[in-house]
Amino acid sequence: MVHPASVGVLLDRVSTVIHQSRERLTETRDRLDTQITNLTSIPVTYADLIATINDPAYGGDANENANKARLAAMTTEFQALKAEAQAVKTWIDANVTEF
Repeated sequence: MVHPASVGVLLDRVSTVIHQSRERLTETRDRLDTQITNLTSIPVTYADLIATINDPAYGGDANENANKARLAAMTTEFQALKAEAQAVKTWIDANVTEF
């Protein structure tokens, strides 16, 4: 058993842990939003690069073909990551009310 004189101090500690956890979870939610925004901006930010690599005239040598393959792999990774991040955000928005 806890000594009665310690109850208030220990409750304050529990309250602090809860408060800090809520702050960190809110920060995590904010970071998720930021990363979704960052991912969403890639096609706009790098539109010229993507258009260059996807141009039929591009790919005339081994380096350009390697760049095409690299972009294709990145596109697959990007689409999967963005979809997963958005799915997590959608679930959190629908189910989490504490932070």
